[in-house]
Amino acid sequence: MTNLADVSDMLKEARREASLSQEELARRAGVARTTVARMETLAKNDMSVSVLVRLLEAAGYDLKVVAHGHGRTLEDILAEQRASFTRLTTAIEAAGFSAAEPPERLREVIGHSPLLGKRGRK
Repeated sequence: MTNLADVSDMLKEARREASLSQEELARRAGVARTTVARMETLAKNDMSVSVLVRLLEAAGYDLKVVAHGHGRTLEDILAEQRASFTRLTTAIEAAGFSAAEPPERLREVIGHSPLLGKRGRK
């Protein structure tokens, strides 16, 4: 389970990954530098969710809810599926066909594509 200390560490890591000082992150998020310092060190157990979201956004991150035990969000899975579809469309077009080809012809193309291997169904 993620606790406040973990969140504090993640905030600090996000800031460092973005190559931002506490001062620069605070300026971008519209908060005081001392607020960033308190949240990164959990001084007084200070962790405002609204400020956390602003700081993460200022560092180029989003706060997402992920089911326990899962590393990917629904958005991640959809992005992977879109990328797979794009690769498939590119391979079909590279073989000289259109995605509008009849399904049986597309299965034949997919089954013989060096980019896709022999995954086509018969």
